[in-house]
Amino acid sequence: MKNQILDNGLIEFFNTLGTSTAKIEISGSDLIIKPTSASNDGNIILGNSNSTTSDVEFGTPAVPVTLKLVGGGTLTANGNTLNIGSTSPTDTVNLYNVTFSQSLFLTGSASITGSVTADNFIGSILDINSSASFTGLPTSEPTITGSLWISGSSAAHPNSGYLMVFNP
Repeated sequence: MKNQILDNGLIEFFNTLGTSTAKIEISGSDLIIKPTSASNDGNIILGNSNSTTSDVEFGTPAVPVTLKLVGGGTLTANGNTLNIGSTSPTDTVNLYNVTFSQSLFLTGSASITGSVTADNFIGSILDINSSASFTGLPTSEPTITGSLWISGSSAAHPNSGYLMVFNP
């Protein structure tokens, strides 16, 4: 019976003072890994931090896995590049009900099915393949180069206006 834990027994780790520092246990069908020491900052490290670490995989190709950050949190590459998805094979990454609270920088292209709402659009090219609506445009001349505004209307079309681009 060497190296076997019977009846979902607890595995507990202690420091040299005999204080519990971490536990691995089974609760129902869940495997729980939890730091228990007050002096421990709670990090769980997978891989060897002193050398090159390979991939960390969850689940099997036939079964989807959900990764939950139950209390929120940060997904970070620690100052490096964080890639989500793969180019080979091509992955689909869905973002549901996402709010960007900071700037979103996009390198490459984006195909958007649905709508995009923006308070400001700053860029050199806006390629529209279907239709676009510009609502809430000012009716007085702006001060930012490239800004759109509505000026006047024709007698034949009193409910329309001239779309102007500010270019001092």
